[in-house]
Amino acid sequence: MVDTNISVIGLGKLGLPIVVVLAKSGFNVTGIDTNKKLVEDLNTDCFCSMEPDLLSYLRKYGSSISFTNQPSNVRNTTVSFIIVPTPSTENNMFDPSLVINAVREIGKELRDVDHKHLFVIVSTVMPGDTIDKIIPTIEDALGKKHGEGFDLCYNPEFIAIGRVIYDLENPDKVLIGSENINAANRLKDIYTDVFATNSTKPKFISVNNTEAEIIKIHINSMVTAKITYANMITDLCETFPGVDIDRVTEGVGSDYRIGNKYLTGGLGFGGPCFPRDNLATQALYIRKGLNNYKIPLDIHFFNRDIPTKVSIITKKISQDRFGGRKDLTIGVIGASYKNDTICLDESQAVSIIGYLSKIFYKVMVYQKGLSVEMLLDCMRSNLAMPHVHNVSVESDMSKIVEYSNIIILPVLDPQTIFQEFNEVISRYKIGDKYFIDCWRQMPDKPNVIKFGLYHPIRDVKLQHWAD
Repeated sequence: MVDTNISVIGLGKLGLPIVVVLAKSGFNVTGIDTNKKLVEDLNTDCFCSMEPDLLSYLRKYGSSISFTNQPSNVRNTTVSFIIVPTPSTENNMFDPSLVINAVREIGKELRDVDHKHLFVIVSTVMPGDTIDKIIPTIEDALGKKHGEGFDLCYNPEFIAIGRVIYDLENPDKVLIGSENINAANRLKDIYTDVFATNSTKPKFISVNNTEAEIIKIHINSMVTAKITYANMITDLCETFPGVDIDRVTEGVGSDYRIGNKYLTGGLGFGGPCFPRDNLATQALYIRKGLNNYKIPLDIHFFNRDIPTKVSIITKKISQDRFGGRKDLTIGVIGASYKNDTICLDESQAVSIIGYLSKIFYKVMVYQKGLSVEMLLDCMRSNLAMPHVHNVSVESDMSKIVEYSNIIILPVLDPQTIFQEFNEVISRYKIGDKYFIDCWRQMPDKPNVIKFGLYHPIRDVKLQHWAD
């Protein structure tokens, strides 16, 4: 079977980029989502996004794409990519309910269709969910057995917000879980067209569904462990005058068994995947009775506490340089969890803003594309802060530099925000201001406190200060 007509169920941060990448590769793609406003915006060219290349791909390859709210349109396709949310539950498991609802609807629509449909589950699910929950749901709805009446693959993507399309088109690996070789080969054929012009082809990892589910969450959990280890070394280096964290991690990463990726000391990890995948890994071990393994939980607590380090340094600067004043203005340059995006999911910068606002500092935040409503909504939901009165979002970075007593740089972004920051501070006298440089982007100055480097301000003892 040659699969040329593909449906994508779920048009979120990953689903929509997959639509345009498939359309660029020559497939006819039907994007389906229950959000009527989103579909209307996509069909009337009113959709807006900051994701690089997404809007240009929509315009360029739109003739091969249709958008609808109607699940019946899957009848005109032979492959369905399922990319709907799997939110974390109270016990940190992924909830597959929306995946199950989606495949049930598709199965009902395809019940009287002759072709052998391929279901591709892209949403992250817990190990065992595909075999125990998703496949039986399709069998009941479709009235056919897996492998006979339909095929299924588990195919999670490894992407980063702000470079989703690039990561989809240039992966180092493609993970395919399936229970039969025919299903895996059908999906490989699709990817062969996607990567047809790539000079370097990705490695295909073909395993069964449960193995793929285990691999997915453990890759992300292992990355969080590496980030955490780098930040542990960062804390150590700060206690030794003359020691540079970047030289240390470069030396550690030079060992071929370790490597330098994700080994830069600074703030911790955030975003929509790493934190919850890490906790889901811990939840999986607990569910399986392997209660002695607590590494993911230790990583979670260490990562959660890193923003308090900025709060402590700010308190020390206030006490040692500003007489303990609490009427200081704190500037924060960047609020997203990483550069090239305004995604605030589990952002350590947002945690820093929350901690500082609780101390009754006035906090001014600069982030392009961010509204104060977006920031406050995130603080209310992620930090349980229902009332925030002393935080503002500024569109002019110069205001923050002019009015702030202490300025924090929480985002590693040397090519965009930091270039602008350098240009702005060149217009001001900054000798009476203090800077907390989480990623060591500024020149060495007495009034710049850098993560991973010793600074005398760290030796200041806090006294009579309520946490």
